[in-house]
Amino acid sequence: MNQVNTYNKHKEQINYFLVGSWNTIFGYLAFAALYFFLHRQLHYMVLFVISNILGITNAYLGYKFFVFKTRGNYLCEYSRFYLVYGGALALNLALLPLVVVTFRLWPVIAQAGLAFITVICSYFGHRNFSFKTSAASVALILLFASLTAALPVGAEVNLLDQDYTWGTLGPQTV
Repeated sequence: MNQVNTYNKHKEQINYFLVGSWNTIFGYLAFAALYFFLHRQLHYMVLFVISNILGITNAYLGYKFFVFKTRGNYLCEYSRFYLVYGGALALNLALLPLVVVTFRLWPVIAQAGLAFITVICSYFGHRNFSFKTSAASVALILLFASLTAALPVGAEVNLLDQDYTWGTLGPQTV
C-alpha cells in the first residue's frame, strides 16, 4: 500500500523519468545509427541535429500522452516543447564539439554524457513551460537564453575545406 502512495505522490516525476529514459535511449540510438551509416557523408553535428528532431518529436508524444496528459493545444505545446528542447539543443551544440575536441572523445561517447544532463534540465522546462502556461515560462526562456549566450563555442571546423578528413575518432584536420 505504501508503494502505491509513493507512486501516486511522485507519479509525474516517475513517468517523466520513464519516458525521458526511453527518449534518451531512442535519441542516442538514432544518433549512433545515423553516425554509423552517414558519418562519411555528413558531419557529426549535422547528424546530431537530425537525431534531435526525431528525439524531440518522440519525446513530445510521450510526455503529452503519458506524463502531463494534456488534451488539445497540439501546436502551441509542440512549439513550446521545441523552445525548451531548443535551449537544451543549443547547450548541447555548444558543449558537444567542446567535449569532443577537449577530451578527444568519440562523438557517440561524448553525447552519452551530455544526454544525461539534458534529461534532468528538460524536466523543469517541460513541467513549467511546455505543458503549462505560467509566469515561470518567461523566466525559463530568459534563463535558457542567458545560459546559451554565455557558453563558449567549441572548435570551429570548415567543412568545405579540402584538408578536412574523417578519422576513426571523428573529424580530424590534417
